[in-house]
Amino acid sequence: MTTTALARIAAVAAAAAVLGLGVPSSLRTVPPEQRRPAWAATLAPLAAAPIPSGRAVVLVTPAGLDAETSRPLLYEACWQRPDLLLAMAPPPPGMRVELVVTLPGAPAPAGFSAIWRRDGLVLWRRASP
Repeated sequence: MTTTALARIAAVAAAAAVLGLGVPSSLRTVPPEQRRPAWAATLAPLAAAPIPSGRAVVLVTPAGLDAETSRPLLYEACWQRPDLLLAMAPPPPGMRVELVVTLPGAPAPAGFSAIWRRDGLVLWRRASP
Protein backbone atom coordinates (compact mmCIF):
# COMPACT_ATOMS: atom_id res chain seq x y z
CA MET A 1 0.00 0.00 0.00
CA THR A 2 1.18 3.49 -0.75
CA THR A 3 1.44 6.33 1.70
CA THR A 4 -1.43 8.14 -0.03
CA ALA A 5 -3.71 5.13 0.35
CA LEU A 6 -2.85 4.78 4.02
CA ALA A 7 -3.53 8.48 4.56
CA ARG A 8 -6.96 8.13 2.91
CA ILE A 9 -7.83 5.12 5.05
CA ALA A 10 -6.75 6.98 8.20
CA ALA A 11 -8.83 10.02 7.20
CA VAL A 12 -11.92 7.88 6.58
CA ALA A 13 -11.43 6.08 9.92
CA ALA A 14 -11.03 9.38 11.77
CA ALA A 15 -14.17 10.80 10.14
CA ALA A 16 -16.13 7.66 11.07
CA ALA A 17 -14.92 7.90 14.67
CA VAL A 18 -15.91 11.57 14.90
CA LEU A 19 -19.35 10.87 13.51
CA GLY A 20 -19.78 7.87 15.79
CA LEU A 21 -18.82 9.84 18.89
CA GLY A 22 -21.01 12.79 17.97
CA VAL A 23 -24.25 10.89 17.46
CA PRO A 24 -24.92 9.87 21.09
CA SER A 25 -24.25 13.38 22.42
CA SER A 26 -26.65 14.92 19.91
CA LEU A 27 -29.40 12.48 20.87
CA ARG A 28 -29.05 13.12 24.60
CA THR A 29 -31.34 15.79 26.06
CA VAL A 30 -29.88 17.97 28.78
CA PRO A 31 -32.24 19.53 31.33
CA PRO A 32 -32.25 23.38 31.22
CA GLU A 33 -30.80 23.68 34.74
CA GLN A 34 -27.71 21.75 33.61
CA ARG A 35 -27.20 23.85 30.48
CA ARG A 36 -26.46 27.01 32.45
CA PRO A 37 -23.12 27.21 34.30
CA ALA A 38 -23.52 26.92 38.05
CA TRP A 39 -21.91 30.30 38.78
CA ALA A 40 -23.54 32.26 35.94
CA ALA A 41 -26.29 33.82 38.09
CA THR A 42 -23.92 34.64 40.95
CA LEU A 43 -21.38 36.33 38.69
CA ALA A 44 -23.85 38.06 36.34
CA PRO A 45 -23.50 41.44 38.15
CA LEU A 46 -19.75 41.36 37.39
CA ALA A 47 -20.56 42.42 33.82
CA ALA A 48 -21.79 45.78 35.15
CA ALA A 49 -18.99 46.34 37.65
CA PRO A 50 -17.17 49.67 37.16
CA ILE A 51 -13.77 48.15 36.43
CA PRO A 52 -11.67 49.57 33.56
CA SER A 53 -10.59 47.10 30.88
CA GLY A 54 -7.20 45.50 31.33
CA ARG A 55 -7.15 45.78 35.14
CA ALA A 56 -6.02 42.91 37.34
CA VAL A 57 -8.72 41.71 39.73
CA VAL A 58 -8.58 39.05 42.44
CA LEU A 59 -11.69 36.99 43.19
CA VAL A 60 -12.28 36.03 46.82
CA THR A 61 -14.60 33.08 47.33
CA PRO A 62 -16.46 31.98 50.44
CA ALA A 63 -14.54 29.69 52.77
CA GLY A 64 -14.84 26.01 52.01
CA LEU A 65 -14.62 26.11 48.21
CA ASP A 66 -12.01 23.69 46.93
CA ALA A 67 -10.05 23.94 43.68
CA GLU A 68 -12.56 21.66 41.93
CA THR A 69 -15.36 24.13 42.66
CA SER A 70 -13.45 27.38 42.27
CA ARG A 71 -11.97 26.57 38.84
CA PRO A 72 -15.38 26.74 37.06
CA LEU A 73 -16.07 29.91 39.02
CA LEU A 74 -12.93 31.53 37.59
CA TYR A 75 -13.85 30.34 34.08
CA GLU A 76 -17.31 31.88 34.41
CA ALA A 77 -15.84 35.15 35.70
CA CYS A 78 -13.52 35.26 32.68
CA TRP A 79 -16.54 34.61 30.44
CA GLN A 80 -18.47 37.47 32.08
CA ARG A 81 -15.52 39.91 31.86
CA PRO A 82 -12.97 38.81 29.24
CA ASP A 83 -11.44 42.29 29.32
CA LEU A 84 -10.05 41.81 32.86
CA LEU A 85 -7.05 39.91 34.18
CA LEU A 86 -8.71 37.69 36.78
CA ALA A 87 -7.05 35.52 39.42
CA MET A 88 -8.32 33.60 42.41
CA ALA A 89 -7.22 34.54 45.93
CA PRO A 90 -4.51 34.31 47.04
CA PRO A 91 -3.03 36.29 44.15
CA PRO A 92 -0.07 34.99 42.16
CA PRO A 93 3.37 36.02 43.49
CA GLY A 94 4.40 39.47 42.35
CA MET A 95 0.87 40.61 41.49
CA ARG A 96 0.08 44.02 42.99
CA VAL A 97 -3.54 43.79 44.03
CA GLU A 98 -5.51 47.01 43.68
CA LEU A 99 -9.00 45.60 43.06
CA VAL A 100 -10.74 42.66 44.71
CA VAL A 101 -14.19 41.19 44.05
CA THR A 102 -15.76 39.17 46.85
CA LEU A 103 -18.57 36.70 46.26
CA PRO A 104 -21.54 36.36 48.60
CA GLY A 105 -20.36 34.89 51.90
CA ALA A 106 -16.69 35.75 51.34
CA PRO A 107 -14.83 37.73 54.00
CA ALA A 108 -14.00 41.38 53.45
CA PRO A 109 -10.35 41.84 52.49
CA ALA A 110 -8.22 43.71 55.01
CA GLY A 111 -6.86 47.05 53.82
CA PHE A 112 -9.54 47.54 51.15
CA SER A 113 -12.65 49.71 51.02
CA ALA A 114 -15.90 48.80 49.22
CA ILE A 115 -16.64 50.94 46.15
CA TRP A 116 -19.48 48.98 44.49
CA ARG A 117 -22.08 46.37 45.49
CA ARG A 118 -24.66 44.42 43.53
CA ASP A 119 -26.54 41.19 44.33
CA GLY A 120 -23.96 40.05 46.86
CA LEU A 121 -20.87 40.86 44.78
CA VAL A 122 -18.68 43.57 46.27
CA LEU A 123 -15.87 45.42 44.49
CA TRP A 124 -13.07 46.59 46.78
CA ARG A 125 -10.24 49.05 46.12
CA ARG A 126 -7.01 49.14 48.10
CA ALA A 127 -7.24 51.82 50.76
CA SER A 128 -4.65 54.60 50.64
CA PRO A 129 -1.55 53.74 52.68
